[in-house]
Amino acid sequence: MSGRDVKNSTQSRHCCVKEPTGGRRLEGGRFLTGATFCDDSLGAGRWYGRCTVNRFMNAQFAKMFSFAFFVSALLWCGESFAQRPIWEGAASVGTGLSFGAGAGETAMKQSPIYVDVDIIYANDEQPGLEYVVGFQAEFQGRVSAGIVPQVRLSNAPRIVTVYGILGAPIVVAPFTLFGVEAGGGLLWRVTKRFGIFGEVVLDLFIFGSDLPNKSTLTQIDANFGGRVTF
Repeated sequence: MSGRDVKNSTQSRHCCVKEPTGGRRLEGGRFLTGATFCDDSLGAGRWYGRCTVNRFMNAQFAKMFSFAFFVSALLWCGESFAQRPIWEGAASVGTGLSFGAGAGETAMKQSPIYVDVDIIYANDEQPGLEYVVGFQAEFQGRVSAGIVPQVRLSNAPRIVTVYGILGAPIVVAPFTLFGVEAGGGLLWRVTKRFGIFGEVVLDLFIFGSDLPNKSTLTQIDANFGGRVTF
């Protein structure tokens, strides 16, 4: 076919293909009109135009998908810019009471003194919901280190803020302890960027290398410290 083979396929039977040949009728009811090859195999005079239905639909789908992706990206960017992140840091010192099994009965003793350093994240659209990663170290008696991921719910930022705490304390060295945590706190914002706070938390450690078999360790601790908004 004048230097180019026109394949008799589903695609060639249903679309127009650019051809370098002049306009003339070919076998099987096909036409070359100028530089466009068209299929007329379903009957003389029934032209498909420059695009087939399939190609038209694919093109429309591609346009719709691109438009939807573009709009979604704009909405996501707008939401990201609309939600201004709030980063805060806190440091505190605490101690309390520990309750555990010993000699067939529950023993009570003072909890080790610990230092807690927190990284706190929230955003201005949900300022009452805070995500916290705490780093905790005990320095009394024996040294240990752990992390305490938390979620805090508060009555929105104000000069005096009351909040609840849900967490999962994990001691990682030199022994292991895993537990759950619940408590509450009170924050007094002395200035726009600095505040002081106190918390009371109940920790229940349910398994770990530092627990006797089939026993748990309960701690009631209080801590006091300062909090800074970056």
